[in-house]
Amino acid sequence: MKYILYARKSSEDKQKQIQSIPDQLKLLKALAIERGIEIVEIITDEKTARKPGREGFNKMIDMIERGEVDGILCWKLDRLARNLVDGGGIINYLQIGAIQNILTPDKSYFPETNTMLMCVEFGLSTQQSRDLSVNVKRGMDSKVDKGWYPGKAPIGYTNDRYSLKGEKKILKDASTFETIKHLWQVLLKDELQLMELYRYMKKHAPIYKNGTIISTSTFCRIFHHKFYAGLFKWGDWHIGKHEAMITLSQYELAQNILSSPAKIRKRKNQFELKGLFKCATCDAWITAEQHTKRIKKTGEEKTFVYYRCGHRKKGFDCKEKPISNTKIQDFINKELDDLYLPQELLDFGINKLKAVKSDDTVSQKEQTVKRELSDTKKKIKQLRTNIAYETDKDTKAIVKEELTRQSIVQRSLEEQLQDMKKKN
Repeated sequence: MKYILYARKSSEDKQKQIQSIPDQLKLLKALAIERGIEIVEIITDEKTARKPGREGFNKMIDMIERGEVDGILCWKLDRLARNLVDGGGIINYLQIGAIQNILTPDKSYFPETNTMLMCVEFGLSTQQSRDLSVNVKRGMDSKVDKGWYPGKAPIGYTNDRYSLKGEKKILKDASTFETIKHLWQVLLKDELQLMELYRYMKKHAPIYKNGTIISTSTFCRIFHHKFYAGLFKWGDWHIGKHEAMITLSQYELAQNILSSPAKIRKRKNQFELKGLFKCATCDAWITAEQHTKRIKKTGEEKTFVYYRCGHRKKGFDCKEKPISNTKIQDFINKELDDLYLPQELLDFGINKLKAVKSDDTVSQKEQTVKRELSDTKKKIKQLRTNIAYETDKDTKAIVKEELTRQSIVQRSLEEQLQDMKKKN
């Protein structure tokens, strides 16, 4: 008889798989030699059998339907299927004689074998898979409710490996947390674009992954990720209990910096009077230029600034000559000296300025934020009451999502108030 050797391992269960594929192959080949079985094909799958659609399994079915094999050699029946569609197909092929034997290290199944036992085995493996899926989802949802991200922590953080199952947290990565936090502060302070910040990182605060500096794509993802502001996405956004590197308001500010066009290059020379006057002859704007001259007697270099007509009026040949910055400053000072304001008017203006508080605008903003925060807290209180009394599962889920959104708004407003108090 010709047999297919079939081995499978669930990619979703790498850590807890009872037998890896190499182990299965080793044991099954030894069994084949012991029983004198001819293996015509070895097929493996690294995919869950919870749903139909495995490439290796489908190849095995095609060979069975073409009559190329007489039996299947596998570790256990649950290696063949964990869903009733594939399991029922295998039972059917055995019943109609398309295959004559399914051999495992523990049992042999033949066309005359009681199919009830096989149905029970496939049913148990199917239910076990479903229960595992439900339990994993329940565990993840419970972790999210507690404020912990149930997936792999992003760079700068690390997953807790030592706490009890269900109580594992997201911790600071000792080697990268402070470095990335520093880079956030550099971004906010110097308003750098990402490639400028990346060059800064390589020179002053390198971040390594697997022995090499992280790629630009990985680096850029860091500064668009809300996780670093204390949030994480699991279906919807949730407030995390992990230590944030920045506040939500700082995150929004960083996004504004990164989304703005590249900063315009600063002019080499700054002329304070440029663009303030027009030429009295041709009405063109006055421009400025700077010249450096060497003094022959002393060999010293001196810089002179001149203001001149821009000559931008078409069809008008302006003959006005440049004027030095010193002469213009002297002229402006003379005009200012000729001005006279009564002392009473000066005193009135000064007293008015003293009366105006510089923090009026800030105070108004603070009051607005406080009102929004108060309204948000009332909404949260009402939403929690609604959740407590709501019996419909779908409605409860919708209310819960809204509660999460309002909690994020509350956190953002509280951070804004803290920033205002620090500035004051």
